[in-house]
Amino acid sequence: MITLENMCIIYRDARSGATQPRIDSDDFIPGLSRISNGIHLFGSYASMELTHPGIFSETEVSGRHPVGPSPLDLRNDGMIPRELDEKGIGEIVEGFAGAASRAKAAGYDGVEIEAAHGLLEYYDHMLRKLGIEIKFNREARPDDIRGSGFDAVIVAAGSRCYVPTTDRRNDIISAKKVLERRLEFKGSRIVVGGGGLVGCETALYLTAQGNDVTIVEMMPQLALDMESLSRGHLLKELKRYNVTMITRKGIKQIHERHITLEGGDEIPMDYLIVAFGEYSDRSLYGELKEDYETYLVGDASKAGKIVDAVSSGYFTGRMI
Repeated sequence: MITLENMCIIYRDARSGATQPRIDSDDFIPGLSRISNGIHLFGSYASMELTHPGIFSETEVSGRHPVGPSPLDLRNDGMIPRELDEKGIGEIVEGFAGAASRAKAAGYDGVEIEAAHGLLEYYDHMLRKLGIEIKFNREARPDDIRGSGFDAVIVAAGSRCYVPTTDRRNDIISAKKVLERRLEFKGSRIVVGGGGLVGCETALYLTAQGNDVTIVEMMPQLALDMESLSRGHLLKELKRYNVTMITRKGIKQIHERHITLEGGDEIPMDYLIVAFGEYSDRSLYGELKEDYETYLVGDASKAGKIVDAVSSGYFTGRMI
């Protein structure tokens, strides 16, 4: 199935990006029909994701004041959304219904309403329904797999963090360990090396625990690997919690109680949390590939995001 994402259902009040496709008028049915016909021509189903960004509507694009269920200060620009009344809620419901009707008229087989992300609940339900056995708290070892009668092995062993030193130090810790909540910090001076999605989320988590957190990033801006709506909210939260954000500088040297940046500036620290990126863990794949039909999926194939992992797993399963 091929899905057209982020379809605008109410123009101009509910815009998310200047290039967002629209389905708020019957005028768009002919053009959207040509797309669905092309999808069907190659034997696939066609669907649409119907979107209303709510409080995160892009005012610079729409020129309208954003709306939401409550007038909360959650936007990056400090604008307070207008609280919806019953009439406004009804208009949005009608917007979704009208868009779904147009999608059907344009030949689409289904619609997805962007209202929640129940991915984990879905997988839990489907795995049980399909009778798939899951073994928890157990590492997949080559000797356990060999001789078990498997025809194929899919390796989804994930990735490992880049660590900028070979020294085994208790004060240098991967962001993955922090986000998995293996460790707790409070009242510490913490430097997060790397200001991408993982680094910024780690910094926000740590500062909420009562730590003094500094992010150091070589790029001119933080979290450039995030989509715009979530990125704006995350940056706003980092500012709200007074996280120090240093860009355009790398870490030159790591000392016992401080780091030295490019240019000579020094930052005191109790811990350095590394979020410089990750590399694929292919150790299990290397031991099994000569004995089995073996596949790599997710971060074990290429470090990326959850959408990449889900996609690679799905297509590998279909291929087998």
